[in-house]
Amino acid sequence: MENLGRVELTRENEYLVELQGRYREDDRDVAAVLAHEITHVFLYRAGLWLPNTYDNEILTDTASVYLGIGWLSLNAYRVTQSQHCRLEERIGYLTPEEFGYVLGKRAIAFSEKVDDLITSPAAKQAFKAGFRKAKLEYRQPPLQGCSLVRRGRYWWNRQWIRTISRSTGLKGLSRSFNGCQFDVSDGMKVVFECPACSQKLRLPIKKKTEARCGICQSFFKCQT
Repeated sequence: MENLGRVELTRENEYLVELQGRYREDDRDVAAVLAHEITHVFLYRAGLWLPNTYDNEILTDTASVYLGIGWLSLNAYRVTQSQHCRLEERIGYLTPEEFGYVLGKRAIAFSEKVDDLITSPAAKQAFKAGFRKAKLEYRQPPLQGCSLVRRGRYWWNRQWIRTISRSTGLKGLSRSFNGCQFDVSDGMKVVFECPACSQKLRLPIKKKTEARCGICQSFFKCQT
């Protein structure tokens, strides 16, 4: 068998998961492969899949994290260092850092503490790196929790596009900056991604306001 594992559905709506021989000995590998294959079953029954095989595998890994079992795949990541070589073993289509990122997004969304679930030292490092990136997305302007430096750059770019619009009288101007975009049409607005689900949000320029994502229903305090 070329793949790490495969799953077959029966007519009785049961399923059989088969593991490649080399991944049957370590409990971490067994758990990681089962987490991935069982998520395939869940997505199939929910009618959710992508036409491209590789994209579908990425979807499966990501969904496994949000279903609460993806940390098992990250835990199968380990690094063995010898005098002559460095051996890296991992399971899944996401990189370990990407697993850490998605796991971090879930931890933020559900206020979870997952550090104790990760036992492999290499997996812990990957989770920390991914989690840092996930938390950073909640600290970008115009979100209220961003740093003073990022807030200052945001204000400078906002003022720049506003000055150009007033001096030229042109409408429809836009300026992209650090993941957000200022638009001047019938009023100045900022467009940015929801840090929870990446849906585009569009807010008028005010001192303080609250953004509500229509997709994931998340609320964020903003200074636009």
